[in-house]
Amino acid sequence: MSQRSFGRRHIPAARSGRPGRGLASTALVAGLLGLVAVGCGGSSDTTQPATTEARGAQGNQQVKDDAKPVSGGKVTYGLEADTDGFNPTVNRWAISGVMVGLAVYDPLAAYDADSKVEPYLAKAITPNATYTQWTIELRPDITFSNGKPLTAEAVKTILDGHLASFLTGAAFTPMKKDGVKVTGPLTVTVDMVSPWVAFPAALTAQTGVVPEPSTLTPGSTDVIGTGPFVQTEYVKDSKWVGKKNPTYWRKDKDGVALPYLDSVEFRPIPDPKARENALKSGELNMMHTNDADSIVRLRELAKDNTIQLVEDNGEGEEGFIMLNNAKEPFNDVNMRRALAYATDTQAYADEINGGVLEPASGVFKKNSPWFADVKGYPEYDQAKATELTDKYKADHGGQAPKFSLGYTTGSEKQVQYLQ
Repeated sequence: MSQRSFGRRHIPAARSGRPGRGLASTALVAGLLGLVAVGCGGSSDTTQPATTEARGAQGNQQVKDDAKPVSGGKVTYGLEADTDGFNPTVNRWAISGVMVGLAVYDPLAAYDADSKVEPYLAKAITPNATYTQWTIELRPDITFSNGKPLTAEAVKTILDGHLASFLTGAAFTPMKKDGVKVTGPLTVTVDMVSPWVAFPAALTAQTGVVPEPSTLTPGSTDVIGTGPFVQTEYVKDSKWVGKKNPTYWRKDKDGVALPYLDSVEFRPIPDPKARENALKSGELNMMHTNDADSIVRLRELAKDNTIQLVEDNGEGEEGFIMLNNAKEPFNDVNMRRALAYATDTQAYADEINGGVLEPASGVFKKNSPWFADVKGYPEYDQAKATELTDKYKADHGGQAPKFSLGYTTGSEKQVQYLQ
């Protein structure tokens, strides 16, 4: 697969001028003015200013360090899309799916503020000396929202489900097919076919959440977890509503039960302009976006404190073009190279992204410890693109290359530019 990537980032934003209500959900990272909402359950009552390297980015509009969360209230949050379901072994969770999923489920592990994987629902995740076996020990006295206890059997059920899954099984390739064993009421051992140092990282987000085992049976539509919220209503392509889980196991550092909110509602609004307008009108309290035009307008609103804006300057997601290398014309390497040479990514970033989003050369940003510099990748050269296209035509009896370009909702302007 050849691809050309263009950097994108999600910008959580929230309306101001409303009563302060705290949010305790791993997925949500922005709060209304006068309150704090942080990742991993909102256990901190301070917000640290984030630095940014995005072209044209401003300093984040942050909540004051002495702001205190207040229990109660509801947040209505705008998502970019709906999800095809919330069974982590069969449904495809993009960003929106992870946000809803982590509102109702807890992962076994989570990243801390320093991007280090730490136990979360698990009390400990420990390797043997060769990293060929890991032991997962659960926290005691945790129940699912239906009252059933969290046990090692529940962990075995979900891990076995992933191993058998066409969708998520590849994420657990290093695990032995029969390697998950219950060794105690709250203890599971996992055997590997080869050393796997990064195993705890696979226990974050979709591949690490633990649903109540009966919900994983074929045909079940129940969504039951140990997370901060309990699903009360779900209308496809309209809304997901959850109420506070009264038996949630987490408390903040002052001993206050989490989550702070009484309820949360997620609304999928695929069109970025419509989502932005819903925030401005007050229909939404919070939203996220990676639309450059919206980001520019939201920055202006943040300047006068009309909204609370937080720009995510960590690893985001990339927009990209996927080529079918098994079909003409891109089964010919000359045409793949020609397309790369013909794409002016810097001009794209300037004209389409308004200087907000930066060109990407891979799946990690240049300041990431996992960044790998791709040497020799074609830079914009229209003459070289023409030369390779002419070579393709000569090799195919003078036939000019033709192809169709599909795109997702909200990408019309980008596709027209590339065309």
